Amino acid sequence: IYDGFNGPDAPDYLLSHLYPTLHRELKGLLWDDPNNDELENRVDQENNNPCERYWRCEWDRESQDLDRRLEEQINRRSGSGQLPTETNHSEVLKALSQALLKTEEAYLDTADKMLDENPELALMGSCVLVMLMKCEDIYVMNVGDSRAVLGQKFEPDYWLAKIKQDLDQINEETMTHDSKSLSAFQLSFDHSTNVQEEVERIRKEHPDDDTAVTNERVKGSLKVTRAFGAGFLKQPKWN
Repeated sequence: IYDGFNGPDAPDYLLSHLYPTLHRELKGLLWDDPNNDELENRVDQENNNPCERYWRCEWDRESQDLDRRLEEQINRRSGSGQLPTETNHSEVLKALSQALLKTEEAYLDTADKMLDENPELALMGSCVLVMLMKCEDIYVMNVGDSRAVLGQKFEPDYWLAKIKQDLDQINEETMTHDSKSLSAFQLSFDHSTNVQEEVERIRKEHPDDDTAVTNERVKGSLKVTRAFGAGFLKQPKWN
């Protein structure tokens, strides 16, 4: 989910670039295909010419190609009887973070090159909520105030205990749907001035700036305390 602000360009850029970048970062962790070099080189070439390409949405073509290759690899492993290796979850989470960081760096570099033509790009940004599912594993990456919630129908105590153990740092709420009890587990943390810990973090990181959070907004401008893009709040040259 890409919830943009101050214009559509940041979520458009995410739509075109984050998925293939993440696919490359996960190579060797969740997939490994030696025949995928051609696709990676093509995406790299396109990303190296951002001004010419702008951010044309090629989500369908790229995602279908990547999904097809991943499905082929899974089928090969299934047919060979190869046992799945244990996944390093911390490395997968690191890959998610690196993919977002590299995508943002490329976006801000593009915005810098197009500053004379489109100075408003420095103002644009987006919240990002990404969920990656692999077998029974779920990975969530979030910046901003979009929220991922897991709804679980009532199950035997064993499964409830297992979920609570896995999500011991997540707040639990209860809701009803069609008269059946559901347990709702928040899988992501909000980054907003509504969260006191986030306000304290920003003020601690900028002790000499009395206006770091003003009128319940970052620099009096944004309600979210973390976001993709928004170069005018991250790079002094755009301030």
